[in-house]
Amino acid sequence: MVGGLIAAPFAGLIVKKVPRKALTYAVGFLLLFLAAFQGALATGATDALAVLLSDDITLTADGGNRVPAIRRPLADKAEVLAFISGPLSQFWSTYELIPLDLNGARGLVLKQDGKVVGATSFAYDESGRATGIYIVRNPDKLAGLDATA
Repeated sequence: MVGGLIAAPFAGLIVKKVPRKALTYAVGFLLLFLAAFQGALATGATDALAVLLSDDITLTADGGNRVPAIRRPLADKAEVLAFISGPLSQFWSTYELIPLDLNGARGLVLKQDGKVVGATSFAYDESGRATGIYIVRNPDKLAGLDATA
């Protein structure tokens, strides 16, 4: 809700300034990307996701030294896809994934037993391909999401 309240004035401006066709494609792409990401997590199949990732994709995670997270960024497309379809898919299998606006774009909030345990946001290049996957599991940084998710 908070993201929606903050973004609403900008959404109105964007709708007035950006051609409808371009806006439709952009929103459609974001939904397609989230579906492909969630599909890769659920099934381990990464073909649909792979075509939506930039060749220079990076994946980072922040556990704040309080919860498990990868210790180094993954910066190879094959390595990122293997991580998503393998360890991440297994580790997140018990989480509820909730699409939510994070950092000005659609992302995912992860819940377990009704409590926020993670958030994932994405960055894109000018062609629309994902260049960054940012996972936050640090409880200190997630505290404000409990009220909005």
